[in-house]
Amino acid sequence: MYIAGKLAGPEGFHEQHGLNSRRVQQPDGTLVEEVYKVDGRYSKQITEVITHLDAAIPFATEPMARALRALIQWYRTGEDADRAKYDIAWVQDKMSPVDTINGFIEVYLDPRGIKGGWEALVFYVNQEKTARIHTLAESAQWFEDRMPWDPQYRKPNVTGIVANAIDVVTETGDSGPVTPVGINLPNDQAIREKPSVTCAT
Repeated sequence: MYIAGKLAGPEGFHEQHGLNSRRVQQPDGTLVEEVYKVDGRYSKQITEVITHLDAAIPFATEPMARALRALIQWYRTGEDADRAKYDIAWVQDKMSPVDTINGFIEVYLDPRGIKGGWEALVFYVNQEKTARIHTLAESAQWFEDRMPWDPQYRKPNVTGIVANAIDVVTETGDSGPVTPVGINLPNDQAIREKPSVTCAT
């Protein structure tokens, strides 16, 4: 559970990093938090991930490049505030034709529902299939007006869904080898509650 912005374990040990750390018991019995970051746990692997993210920036749209730079910063520091900046930058990029989801995100495999498993996907928007989705979305009011229930329960001003059909190029970590049905990003309730941020699932 969250206590004053920190996570409290069963032993009262306070964790500063929810998604990207693990608790380790030292030989003397004390608990320490190992953070997944450069110069922390998985430093070698995370440094390699950063190398590829850096290489992608020159080919990215500016909104995507902004998100990639924020992701790199989070990988370097491991700090929750930097993770939040990445989450927000990623969600605000609605137009880039190529995208990636990358980081310690889903918590399904953690008994406490706190620690994020690492996953990475690269995908691009399938324009033809997306056009079909948009056609349905533009007709949302038509469908609503013809729903088989009392008109008083029909919405007078329906807005269509916002969605893209994507083709996955690669997926690894907790995302592979089978593409997940959905990904919760940002995985942060505080960000989800901000009215200026639109979330994706």
